[in-house]
Amino acid sequence: MMYSFGHYLFKQRPINWLGFPRKGNASISNENVFKIGDCHLIHLIRNNCMVQSIGIDVSKGKLDVGLINLDQTTSNLQCGNDHHSIPSLVKTLQSYQDVEDIPIVIEATGGYHYGITFALIEKGFKKVFVINPIITKKHLSSQIRKIKTDKKDSILLAKIGLLENLHTYAESKQEVLFKRNIRLFHFLKKQLQQVNNRLSSAKSLSIENDFEQEMLLETKKNFETQLKKVKQVIITGITVEIPQIKGLSELHLKAIISELGNISRFKNHKQIVAFAGLDPSIRESGSSVRGKSKLSKRGSKTMRYFLFQSAWGVMMHNEKYKEYYKKKRQENKHYYTCLSAIARKLLCEIYHNLKEHPYSIN
Repeated sequence: MMYSFGHYLFKQRPINWLGFPRKGNASISNENVFKIGDCHLIHLIRNNCMVQSIGIDVSKGKLDVGLINLDQTTSNLQCGNDHHSIPSLVKTLQSYQDVEDIPIVIEATGGYHYGITFALIEKGFKKVFVINPIITKKHLSSQIRKIKTDKKDSILLAKIGLLENLHTYAESKQEVLFKRNIRLFHFLKKQLQQVNNRLSSAKSLSIENDFEQEMLLETKKNFETQLKKVKQVIITGITVEIPQIKGLSELHLKAIISELGNISRFKNHKQIVAFAGLDPSIRESGSSVRGKSKLSKRGSKTMRYFLFQSAWGVMMHNEKYKEYYKKKRQENKHYYTCLSAIARKLLCEIYHNLKEHPYSIN
């Protein structure tokens, strides 16, 4: 049974536990109408049927909500992903009985998931989970049928909430905003590098009064000014008192700390190395498959950027890391392999220091 109002849908579809369609229709009663955006959404509440898990598939313009009930039936809601529609969706979810204790699983999607995540947390929802898309992909690949739609994904997320042992979302708005400043710095740095490369190419033409050179020089100046402002915000934004590591700049240290977030989530240094994507990916099967080991590169690429920049710095200016580099080179390791090993060692040192000296965001 499906009700459609413009771009907003509510769908009632009975399935079995494995996700395949089940014969028969679920009984529906007690219709309530909520307004979401400029449309009215019929919200159906069934007698003696409680919601067991909720999944929210996020995109730029809309949110697809999947609900799994105790009688194994599923329902779908859909609304806009904006500050007008999200409060109405939260109000709709609050109408369910004991919804604060129901797992709500949201897939991280750029920065588009923050609006609904913080709206739910602020309204008292206790079990809000934001998961890596890799987890969703793992469950999706285990299905026989190749069907991928936003509605199917939302139901899959709800199932993940029942099957996986997830950690509740713990980042504050302050931490998220500070992390976005770090990534803004990284973005501006890359843009400035592209401008410098194009400027070098333009200068090689040796043309006087070149309009392109004039515009590129102006753009370069603007980027450099913006980078200085963002750098100042980053340096003054975190207060941390850990032993100084020679060769590691204050900017890089605070960027790495920001990307790590709450270190109490990690049980040991191995988990933090895996979180940064600096752990080796090993591919072995029997005696025939022996894939070459390389970095998994999962996790924050921004943190890896700052770690590799910092690894070069400590290799050049820190005697301990300089000796470590020489040792790895004597083992006939490639230059980048040695740099990766230094980045791992540096990350572990920062982690152990932070365990004894917690930081605070100003």
